[in-house]
Amino acid sequence: MASLVERKTGRGERRLYVTWRDRAGKQHWTLVNAKTVELQADEASFGRKAAGRLKRRIEESVDRCGSWPEPTKQAPSIVTLANAADAWLARHKANLRPRVHTCYELSLRLHVKPLLGSKILPDIGPADAKLLRDSMRSGGQV
Repeated sequence: MASLVERKTGRGERRLYVTWRDRAGKQHWTLVNAKTVELQADEASFGRKAAGRLKRRIEESVDRCGSWPEPTKQAPSIVTLANAADAWLARHKANLRPRVHTCYELSLRLHVKPLLGSKILPDIGPADAKLLRDSMRSGGQV
């Protein structure tokens, strides 16, 4: 059974928390905020209505699978170095100067992706880094 707890911060703000125990008896708590529950059209803030919805979701999840948030049933995604590098470059494009972005993109396209792009991230180790370094030093001839 979950319960709502209201606490005041040092600045006098009130915060709502949901506390509950999992099947093993361990106590957990979570703050009622934008990360844990979405506001509905008639709600102006994360008050008791939103906290009540979150509390019900937690109780249902604990009854169904013993924990919250529910464990995911999907297999972990396989991320290659090429995909991770492209995503990183796209995410940081706005923070990079245009010339720096071009140099990064060029280095990835000419050196990193041909040699290591198809490798899965957890499989990349020190030997791969050494291979890439040696390849770049010799102008791509390894």
